[in-house]
Amino acid sequence: MKKDHDLILAMQEVLADVLKEKELNKPELPFPDIKDLRERYHLSQQQFAKLFCVSLKTLQQWEQGRRHPQGPAKVLLQVISKNPQAVLDTLH
Repeated sequence: MKKDHDLILAMQEVLADVLKEKELNKPELPFPDIKDLRERYHLSQQQFAKLFCVSLKTLQQWEQGRRHPQGPAKVLLQVISKNPQAVLDTLH
């Protein structure tokens, strides 16, 4: 019984180390100033949200700094910033 418990603890430690290492190696993507990005293309909040399939409320919270885009949203904003046509071609 003690061996099983020790084995489980050891496995948990290894798993924690692996997860920590993955987290450390994850690239940190900056996100563009969303309001500037939207205004660069002369879009209202509603137009931008609809065009890129983002909730209007979420867009407003990003622009006001209440929330920050995470994960896939961060990537989407980077692609929109660099090549909006790629996103538009994919969505429409």
